[in-house]
Amino acid sequence: LLLHASISGGIDRCVCALLEKEAKKMQRGEKAMLPFWLSPTQIRLIPVSDEFMDECKSLADKINGRVDIDDRDASVSKKIREAEKEWVPIIIVYGDNERKGVFKPRCRFSCKEEMSLPELNDMISEKMRNLPYQPLSLPMLLSRRPNFR
Repeated sequence: LLLHASISGGIDRCVCALLEKEAKKMQRGEKAMLPFWLSPTQIRLIPVSDEFMDECKSLADKINGRVDIDDRDASVSKKIREAEKEWVPIIIVYGDNERKGVFKPRCRFSCKEEMSLPELNDMISEKMRNLPYQPLSLPMLLSRRPNFR
């Protein structure tokens, strides 16, 4: 890691402090989460079947954040569990009800039970508060990402 060869050792300490703070939350039984702007994936879309993949891809393009889509061959509950283990801040399971444009996000922080796309984008903008934004550096579809076991 080249970070240690620079004067930016403070970055290491900041990341360690963030992780320690979240580890303490986990010990208390609370949900851990990196700051929203720092989360590698901010929103995970989980289609209930392959029938909804194209709609999820279209929706991902309209969301103002780092979005990925879990298109792997697994049950919806396993996909949700995986997203929660990865500390993804917002999880949206996409099915027939979401076709109407109203989503029921699962948030690692407090948020409305139902929201439209404009409300979701407003919430993301509020969470970002003019902080740095970098697009997702990995493929949007989880099936196309490297898998380490």
